[in-house]
Amino acid sequence: MRGLRGNDDEVKDRARARRGIPHYLIFAPYRAHCVTLWCPGPDGYRGRGTIP
Repeated sequence: MRGLRGNDDEVKDRARARRGIPHYLIFAPYRAHCVTLWCPGPDGYRGRGTIP
Protein backbone atom coordinates (compact mmCIF):
# COMPACT_ATOMS: atom_id res chain seq x y z
CA MET A 1 0.00 0.00 0.00
CA ARG A 2 2.89 2.38 0.59
CA GLY A 3 3.52 2.79 -3.14
CA LEU A 4 -0.09 3.66 -3.83
CA ARG A 5 -0.16 6.15 -0.97
CA GLY A 6 2.86 8.02 -2.36
CA ASN A 7 1.27 7.96 -5.79
CA ASP A 8 -1.91 9.64 -4.49
CA ASP A 9 -0.17 12.03 -2.10
CA GLU A 10 2.58 13.22 -4.42
CA VAL A 11 2.40 12.22 -8.07
CA LYS A 12 -1.32 12.61 -8.72
CA ASP A 13 -1.72 15.86 -6.77
CA ARG A 14 1.09 17.55 -8.75
CA ALA A 15 -0.39 16.34 -12.04
CA ARG A 16 -3.89 17.56 -11.13
CA ALA A 17 -2.57 20.90 -9.88
CA ARG A 18 -0.73 21.46 -13.17
CA ARG A 19 -4.02 20.82 -15.00
CA GLY A 20 -5.68 23.53 -12.89
CA ILE A 21 -8.10 21.30 -10.98
CA PRO A 22 -9.14 23.66 -8.14
CA HIS A 23 -9.87 21.07 -5.41
CA TYR A 24 -8.60 17.53 -4.88
CA LEU A 25 -9.71 15.11 -2.14
CA ILE A 26 -7.88 12.00 -0.99
CA PHE A 27 -9.99 9.61 1.08
CA ALA A 28 -7.80 7.44 3.31
CA PRO A 29 -10.05 4.91 5.11
CA TYR A 30 -7.14 3.00 6.65
CA ARG A 31 -5.81 6.22 8.16
CA ALA A 32 -9.36 7.36 9.05
CA HIS A 33 -9.07 10.78 7.45
CA CYS A 34 -9.55 12.79 4.28
CA VAL A 35 -6.92 15.11 2.83
CA THR A 36 -8.18 18.16 0.96
CA LEU A 37 -5.96 20.12 -1.40
CA TRP A 38 -6.66 23.52 -2.96
CA CYS A 39 -4.96 26.46 -4.67
CA PRO A 40 -3.18 24.63 -7.53
CA GLY A 41 0.23 25.76 -8.76
CA PRO A 42 2.95 24.44 -11.05
CA ASP A 43 4.62 22.43 -8.24
CA GLY A 44 1.45 21.08 -6.64
CA TYR A 45 -1.25 22.40 -4.35
CA ARG A 46 -0.39 25.31 -2.06
CA GLY A 47 -3.19 24.57 0.42
CA ARG A 48 -3.54 21.29 2.26
CA GLY A 49 -5.72 20.19 5.17
CA THR A 50 -6.58 16.95 6.92
CA ILE A 51 -10.08 16.15 8.16
CA PRO A 52 -10.50 13.22 10.59
